[in-house]
Amino acid sequence: MRTIAPMTQTMESLWIIESCTFVYKTNEKSKLSNLRPLDKHIPVKTADDTILNIKECGDLYIDKTLVRNVLYNENVTANLLSFVKLKEKGLLVSNGNEFKLKHKDVSIPIACRSGVLIIDQKIKNDRVDNALMWHKRHGHANTRLIEEVTGLSMNKKCFDCASIKITRIPYKIKITANPKLNHLSELTRIISYLKYRPDVTLKHIKKSNDLKLECFSDVSFAPSNTDLKSITGMACYLNNDLFYWSTKRQTKVARSTFIAELFALVYGTDTLMHTGKFVKFFKPESKLILYTDNLPLFNSLKRDTGYGSKAKAVDIGLIYLKECLKEIEVMHVNSEEMLADSLTKPFSSERLINVFTGRGEVLNK
Repeated sequence: MRTIAPMTQTMESLWIIESCTFVYKTNEKSKLSNLRPLDKHIPVKTADDTILNIKECGDLYIDKTLVRNVLYNENVTANLLSFVKLKEKGLLVSNGNEFKLKHKDVSIPIACRSGVLIIDQKIKNDRVDNALMWHKRHGHANTRLIEEVTGLSMNKKCFDCASIKITRIPYKIKITANPKLNHLSELTRIISYLKYRPDVTLKHIKKSNDLKLECFSDVSFAPSNTDLKSITGMACYLNNDLFYWSTKRQTKVARSTFIAELFALVYGTDTLMHTGKFVKFFKPESKLILYTDNLPLFNSLKRDTGYGSKAKAVDIGLIYLKECLKEIEVMHVNSEEMLADSLTKPFSSERLINVFTGRGEVLNK
């Protein structure tokens, strides 16, 4: 598999599968997505005994087959794939007579020319400047949101979105089209808030290039005598700027403050893990931090002491939190520093403003 036969096509459309290499290499930067720097430079020896220092790697698609960790250097003479590595990943299959690059239901034929295995098929052009690619990778997100975030406009329509779209009237349009008397009190409350509290605003200021996602989760244990359900409060900050907050009643009745705090922490973890995916997409080394003011729960998570309960939901929640500790960091704060506390209990307006302005000793450390 070492001798390369004369080729009438350009090297850009060909990928050579080598048996003597253990890495993927290319010199075409435009075909790579998620291009990122390597932690350590990798020295690679070429056929003429030249040593190349590889500093970057990325991912690419061959048709619909994703090939990860492809090394990039502009001095590489040909696009190379590792025969051994493809075999280990289960992407290279053979029926005895011919080889194919296979992933799920996608099968790509591999030509053999003078003993050299060649993929004679053009690479799917999933470039970073393709707005439709960003739209699909983010779960068919709103096209206007994609344009605002990336600055790219979608020239093509997504046919997958059109095929599953269900026509319905938005909730706000229903209310404005046929308002009722109880909506008057809601309107009065909103207008009063806008008139008398113009100082309460959300300001998003870029303080640094680092991305730090922090979530405060707190609970008010059984404040109501009617259903005895606890109230969960949560506030999420990206670089000290508030972008999401929530106050909701728990669906289950907690028998202790430990269990109520556990349910609140699970809710905060779900939000942190979901939003953390988008943050880590732009900066993989970003920090995800979850704050709680319940010391027994914090010790149970950090020291792996465990908690015995007859309720299956409690055991599942505790196990789920311990699994998420691999990706997020849980920290303990005092009740005075818990910003989500004012979202669950009736405090003064000053403490509530601290939530929206991000004033707190924890955030400003």
